[in-house]
Amino acid sequence: MKAGYSVRSEDSLGDNGVVEESVTSLCDGAGGQQPICESVAQAVERYLTDLDGTEPVDLYALVLCEVERPLLQAVMKHSCGNRSKASRYLGMSRNTLQKKLAQYQIDS
Repeated sequence: MKAGYSVRSEDSLGDNGVVEESVTSLCDGAGGQQPICESVAQAVERYLTDLDGTEPVDLYALVLCEVERPLLQAVMKHSCGNRSKASRYLGMSRNTLQKKLAQYQIDS
């Protein structure tokens, strides 16, 4: 496991019997890479600067779409297209994952 990440084993159950998995922080920059939160912050700052005074519209939806699609693609690739595994990695139900894959037109 890479430095900076902490994942509990599947037999580590929470109070409600759900497997708890936690990543230390995506802002820690594990493995010497730039932290994800810094990358997003820099990209948003560049976007706002490039607008040159024009007010952004639906910025939240834009950023979410720009981040969520590659996240889903990477997790689907890492899970070899296994939606059950991918939904566990993402901490969402298979139904929610299925809806998001359809929304972004991602084939698994």
